[in-house]
Amino acid sequence: MSKNKYLYKRHNTWWVKLSVPKTLRDKLGYDLRQTTGTSNLDEAILKRDQIVQEFRDVINTEKNLLENSKPSKDISGSSDVPTSEYMPKTDISDPQYFHKVVDCQWACPAHTNVPEYIRLIAQKKYTDAYMLNWKSNVFPGILGRTCDRPCEPACRRSRTHEEPVAICRLKRVAADNKEDFDTLLPEIPSEKNGKNIALIGGGPASLTVARDLLPLGYEVTYLKKILSLAG
Repeated sequence: MSKNKYLYKRHNTWWVKLSVPKTLRDKLGYDLRQTTGTSNLDEAILKRDQIVQEFRDVINTEKNLLENSKPSKDISGSSDVPTSEYMPKTDISDPQYFHKVVDCQWACPAHTNVPEYIRLIAQKKYTDAYMLNWKSNVFPGILGRTCDRPCEPACRRSRTHEEPVAICRLKRVAADNKEDFDTLLPEIPSEKNGKNIALIGGGPASLTVARDLLPLGYEVTYLKKILSLAG
């Protein structure tokens, strides 16, 4: 087994690749030597292989159980077995769903739809790309300059090229080239729901809460020593 099949090295530490299936990644952890309890990389790799083999045995068992549980009738159209009985619907409200989709999107703490906004940027639809980012994080322009980009080590391009896609900088491109988007923002209702929310400070967290609550009819009050919005 190749030494780097499940690993990549960064900052003098061997990490488990995000491309590894989630169940196996949970067993291996992220820092392989910490998981296996040894600072010797060769010994850690040997223990890793044992973990991988045990995981394969479990997978084979689960596959056999799945084969035996398939509906007996043809599901191409003649079967009366509901699809939901053998293939549950995808629940995107469950964060675990993103383990099964795109590595960079899962690695992003906000689960931003990275492939889609890169696609929009390639089509020069910068405002659409910005608004797609805005849905999952309030300040795409700031993040495009300051984010520590956990998505990039997970980028699939790094497995075929030396460098990943510059995901963070592309967010900045969308922010710098966007057009006026005021008409795309959610409207603030004139009739309030009678609830007033106090926000301590005017940093990113408070501004995010205000963005989400104002369209729902809440009154929002900032409590700060100074007038400017800053964390």
